[in-house]
Amino acid sequence: DPVIQSILPKENNGIKNFADFDKYRITKEKHVEDPAATITIGEARVAAPGNITPVTAEGKGGKTALAGVFIAGAISKTGYVDGFKDVSVRSNPEGKAVVHLETEQSEADQQYNLKTALRRAGMESTPEYYHSYNIRTIALKDYQQFTDAICELCNETYNGIHLIVVDGAADFITSVNDEAEANAIIFYFTTLDVK
Repeated sequence: DPVIQSILPKENNGIKNFADFDKYRITKEKHVEDPAATITIGEARVAAPGNITPVTAEGKGGKTALAGVFIAGAISKTGYVDGFKDVSVRSNPEGKAVVHLETEQSEADQQYNLKTALRRAGMESTPEYYHSYNIRTIALKDYQQFTDAICELCNETYNGIHLIVVDGAADFITSVNDEAEANAIIFYFTTLDVK
């Protein structure tokens, strides 16, 4: 596995000592930040900062609609989402960036969904800190570079990113059946450097 090999110390023909791996070790005594949940449904913690939270269902199973509910809460300064009393999204009073990348819907359908999210958030117009992009016409090889650039700009401009929604994350790779590609894209999203 190239990811694991890249972290192994090269001295003394391999592993030097346990200290080389301390930053990866979790113990009861280690201080680990436990941020408040970003999204809860009922009493269940669904997403928190630093986590990848996939939403899966059959085609036309409501994934895009649920993503819109999460976006509505994230763009709202209060976390309020009209019509979804069991969904709670951590409020965004500072107006940190909310990034949405769409790989599947047409621009017209994406705009319709955006308008629905704004209505659910109680907003009349698109807040400046909400960045929704339709990347269907960008070459697959450029998806990560585009994502990096947008996230970097949003992070700098809005003092951080509150939520990133990728509707169609599997479209970032050529085959979900290719284990190496699937593992690489999960690693990419896990290590996407945003604050």
